Amino acid sequence: MLVVVPTYKRLDCLRLSLWSVLENTLPSAEPVRLLIANNYPDHRLEVEELVATLVGHPRFGFWQIIFHHWPQTVHAHINWYDTIAAYANEDEVVVLHGDDDLLTPWSLVQRHKVMMGECDFLLSGVGGTITFLSSTKIHFRGNWSQPALILDDEVLTSENFERFGNVFIGSHTYKFNTAFRASVARARSWTEHQSWVGAELRNLMFPYYLVLAYFYEGAQVRGVHWHGCLRGTSLEERISARYNASFGWSSGLLLWLMLELLEYDPLKKMALSATRQYVRHQACQWYLTTFFDDRVPAELRRELSRRVPLHPTWKEYLFSIKAMAIQFLGLKAASIRWDVALNRNTFDASDFIKQLAVHGAPQQISN
Repeated sequence: MLVVVPTYKRLDCLRLSLWSVLENTLPSAEPVRLLIANNYPDHRLEVEELVATLVGHPRFGFWQIIFHHWPQTVHAHINWYDTIAAYANEDEVVVLHGDDDLLTPWSLVQRHKVMMGECDFLLSGVGGTITFLSSTKIHFRGNWSQPALILDDEVLTSENFERFGNVFIGSHTYKFNTAFRASVARARSWTEHQSWVGAELRNLMFPYYLVLAYFYEGAQVRGVHWHGCLRGTSLEERISARYNASFGWSSGLLLWLMLELLEYDPLKKMALSATRQYVRHQACQWYLTTFFDDRVPAELRRELSRRVPLHPTWKEYLFSIKAMAIQFLGLKAASIRWDVALNRNTFDASDFIKQLAVHGAPQQISN
């Protein structure tokens, strides 16, 4: 098994992310390798020194540690998938894990179990969002009610995978094989179809497009509802987030771009009616935020409106208005600052990871 952790300028989050990998129960009789793919050349020494501080972990010795340092910063999807292609062995199980996410302690052994069957690609659930306050403290609003940790996996199709919600690298597990290579190539060709969109923005769409590419290639795709990871973000990103999205991109814009791709001729031949309906509804809910978000160029909005006109219902307009009101009043940022000031919903990071093993992934109350 190969666990790939791409990283870019997130040293504080990276240590806890790697610690959560080491806390995992490991597949029996399976060699395990941990690859840190550093996409910020100036942090080469810092990344290696940070990993050296983890030597004291009792499971550290089970892992073969590999570093890949890019000589210059590359697009994110290159750091993700070209690194896998360079280091993975044929038919090896590959887990892609974010540098600001936490793996749940049972994640690796359960992913491996599913991947040893008829499975090329596995999509797992996500147990909410945590906020990194520092290298040792995190913020999370949730409770520790015990969910059913292990559920049978199920075959996914292009018509039912949307039930898993947000698709991002932390919910992905691959088998490095012909299906992987064909699907990555297919997804890249689809991003090139949207050449009228800037390269950086197209790259953000790649994990979503890759799932569709696996279906297109006729690969075996399965899903599990247990929480494979908790998605993380820094305090700065959380407070600065606009309309429930990290700074630098817009939820409404990404959804609109997804919808535009779904109208691309090769994808029209796929059974995607439920997916189109779901994505269109989500894009309509965020419709107004796309227009009021000054990060979205006006010419891009005009082009999308021409290619894929949206006609939100009044309920979808109300959702947009609520999102803008929360942003305008700064309610989300104020709520997080209040929690931090009162030391409420804050946890020592190492204790939080240990609690995952005891209680299971906590159920998110709100963001």
